[in-house]
Amino acid sequence: MIRLLQNPTAEEREQLIAFCADSCLGVKAIGPLLSYGTEYAFADAWVQEEETGRTVAFLSKFYGTMTVYQAPTATEEQREELHRFLEMVGYGLLIASPEVAKADSIKCMMKLEQGKDCIAKDTEAAVSFAENEKLSDFFRLLQQNNPGYLGTDYDAWLVDFSHRIRHGTAESLILLQENQPCATAAALVITEPAVFLGAISTNPECRGKHFASANILALCKRYQTRTIYLMCKPEKRAFYEHMGFQFVGGFTEKEK
Repeated sequence: MIRLLQNPTAEEREQLIAFCADSCLGVKAIGPLLSYGTEYAFADAWVQEEETGRTVAFLSKFYGTMTVYQAPTATEEQREELHRFLEMVGYGLLIASPEVAKADSIKCMMKLEQGKDCIAKDTEAAVSFAENEKLSDFFRLLQQNNPGYLGTDYDAWLVDFSHRIRHGTAESLILLQENQPCATAAALVITEPAVFLGAISTNPECRGKHFASANILALCKRYQTRTIYLMCKPEKRAFYEHMGFQFVGGFTEKEK
């Protein structure tokens, strides 16, 4: 059975957080629920459950983007139920495992185990960090250097990201050299057991000094007691493996 979540109790939220913590897709999916709840028209969430009430999958739809985590223990019948539901409810973009999306894997999911040190190279340059500050500079670097943010409207991004920061479900970090923005990274979803990183970019004029690594290292140190996930293109996999992350599977982004 797949049901729409409506005003989940604190206990339900904690159970879903624990379920999603086992997966990069799960932690990414639960972000909108933790930031916005279920009272906004642009943010919906569903759970797939067995007859016993055990959760099999969690789905979130945020402004048309559907992110799905279905447990690997799901039966073929449960997978087919989920496929039928996705076809019925619709989406603009689906982010899911190849099995759920019925499409080839195109990107990588990476994981840094709870308590494991990030071994990213630190920079030898004199730098400083701005936490949840200089958001206009943060966005400018992202839009210039991260293809995923091309075409993104600044005002809409700022309203959303500021909302997440205020609710303690996201954190931005910008690395500066001589007060000039050089690299960005963010915890895009923050839960007690796990964190999802993203919004990573480096000013081309600042490359070669390990600024991106230093910024990621700083974030990983903040969340060392939690499992840390991120997503990347296949060509970036080795970059993160050198930092101590391990590849935990592929995912796809499928347009409707």
